[in-house]
Amino acid sequence: MSAEPPAAVAIPVAAPTTGPPAARQDLHQRGSAHQDAGIAARKIAPLLPGRFPVRPGKRRLRSGLAPAVASVAAAVVGSAVLLRSLASSGTAPPPQPPPWAARALPTPVHHAAALGFARPVRVTVARVGIHADVLALGLGRGGGVGVPGPDEALKAAWYDRGPAPGQAGPAVITGHVDSRAVPDNRAAFYELGAVRPGDVVEVARADRRTAVFAVDTVALVPKSRFPTRAVYGPTGYPALRLITCGGRYDPGTGYAANIIVYAHLVGAR
Repeated sequence: MSAEPPAAVAIPVAAPTTGPPAARQDLHQRGSAHQDAGIAARKIAPLLPGRFPVRPGKRRLRSGLAPAVASVAAAVVGSAVLLRSLASSGTAPPPQPPPWAARALPTPVHHAAALGFARPVRVTVARVGIHADVLALGLGRGGGVGVPGPDEALKAAWYDRGPAPGQAGPAVITGHVDSRAVPDNRAAFYELGAVRPGDVVEVARADRRTAVFAVDTVALVPKSRFPTRAVYGPTGYPALRLITCGGRYDPGTGYAANIIVYAHLVGAR
């Protein structure tokens, strides 16, 4: 359940197959030269899959300086046993978005002003029925992003060493797509593949404010081509990424792809 499966997690996880982001640098090279220089300075390409460059002693990076990650692919998980169970029981597989064909992310014409820091406590995408409490997690034992344990499959996880939802930069929330630990096998982000551009994502925060986001695009991305820059690179505005596993399931290697929702802040209440 982390970019390199920690021994403490019982649910089988997808293998970390994403390579260094150098191969993806033809995509998503948005933003100013200053932003690109900032990414280069953090030396994305030499990172090993699943390793996060984290400043010692820092709980959060400054706004717009979210961590570059060689892989978040295996930080969002599915159960190898579960999908066989779903198939044999006749339960429909999780919904999937269309394959991602875009060469660049859409840049929102208008976005709301950034909020201050506050920990997210709940994420909601009402149209598709996503309602999940949010844990604040940093790095797992293997050096990858932390995710909920098998007994918390109905919860999502915010990567707390990046921006909080509503702050400038990309806030990242990951979640399980399925789990045998819940009665119907449907975990927190089971319906994430049904999200579409224009959908509203609400993130309740510990300061009792709710950050409201509009979805820009939804991607089904092979784990071998994980768009590191698009997910973790500076945005210049408050952004949100929701991530889970998707695509074809292989009993030996797990899910072949990730579902990634990209959204921008449109307001707060």
